[in-house]
Amino acid sequence: MTDHEHTPSDEPIQPRADPAGLVLAIRGCWELAAARRLEAAVAGITPDTLALAPPGSAVRLELSALEALDTVGALVLDRLRRGLVDQGYGVRLVGPSVAHAALLEAVWRGAAEAGRGLPSPRRRSLLDLVRRVGQHWSQAVDAALEMVAF
Repeated sequence: MTDHEHTPSDEPIQPRADPAGLVLAIRGCWELAAARRLEAAVAGITPDTLALAPPGSAVRLELSALEALDTVGALVLDRLRRGLVDQGYGVRLVGPSVAHAALLEAVWRGAAEAGRGLPSPRRRSLLDLVRRVGQHWSQAVDAALEMVAF
């Protein structure tokens, strides 16, 4: 098996029906190095998957098999959580480690206070890139001028 092939058992999100509704088992490493794969997994939650939980019910995010989590992974989980909430589902976390729960709480609180989570993945235009570089360059020049000002 190559690095790009994955078996169903190593997918980062494994949905399953439960008598109480839908369980999304979150597995593996949710870190920057896997960001594209995690984004694809979140995007892969289909209406057929969500049909396992009636609207208005709680979807359980089962985190006991979560091996590693960083801020990027927490933001991707925030996107999953917000998407479910936006569709009318409650979301309950089940089985996170103390460290993972603390990181998720901090990141989700920060995202809520900022009014956003991780930006939606999209291709950036050349104009967006030039605009961002120009803003950062301008800020760097301003900071440098303040440091040498007498």
